[in-house]
Amino acid sequence: MVSGLLYLCIAAVVMVGLVIFYLWRTADTLGEDITLFRAGWLDFDAICVHTYCPKGDVENLPLRGRLTIHQAYLLAYRSQKPILLAVGHTVPGEQRTEAEIYASFLERNYGFKDVILGTDPEARDTAREADEMFRLCKNNGFATVVRFGARPHLARISWHWNRANGEKTLNYIRTIFWYWFRPKNSETVKTYFVGVYVPAMLYFFEVSFFLVDMGLQFADLYLPQRLSKGLRDLLLNVINRKG
Repeated sequence: MVSGLLYLCIAAVVMVGLVIFYLWRTADTLGEDITLFRAGWLDFDAICVHTYCPKGDVENLPLRGRLTIHQAYLLAYRSQKPILLAVGHTVPGEQRTEAEIYASFLERNYGFKDVILGTDPEARDTAREADEMFRLCKNNGFATVVRFGARPHLARISWHWNRANGEKTLNYIRTIFWYWFRPKNSETVKTYFVGVYVPAMLYFFEVSFFLVDMGLQFADLYLPQRLSKGLRDLLLNVINRKG
């Protein structure tokens, strides 16, 4: 009994370590040097920002959210390009969408108003946010974008964005290893990823979301659409991401 628990603990530690290593290396592989954009060496049309759900006081954004939106603002200010925000209703009892909360933060703290907001209130997770963000890019004619997100989250952001932005027939494994096996010229919107540095402890928080998201993506592939959507909505309600 004791040895079984010991092996289980060792397996859990190894899994957590492997996931954190994967998240770290993915951020290093995907992430572009932001100075290339600030210096004007790489051109783009808009800045897409992945936001993070406020808890409690909605005017006080979570640390990783503040760090990410601040870096996006600095680039938007220098480049005079718009910021795209696409997340829908995630805060219980709050009439505004998460995108509107972050837009309000930009205006209140920086006087920045050049923001394009998503209109899908059900875009409550990374998957639906990617779909809505892609729709905004297509509707506004943006051919090249910079995609901001916290470094621990960059792997999952890229999964869902590549699914929305790439070939419809890509299977799950190919999507995960997109940057190793990516078909040439398959992107609809040319995308540069920028990972924002956040406290290292957030890598540990990301592990559970990473594993759950992986399971949900398999569900999307192999279960009926109605059932997989029900599982995703149930999870979002359990973690209190509901409007």
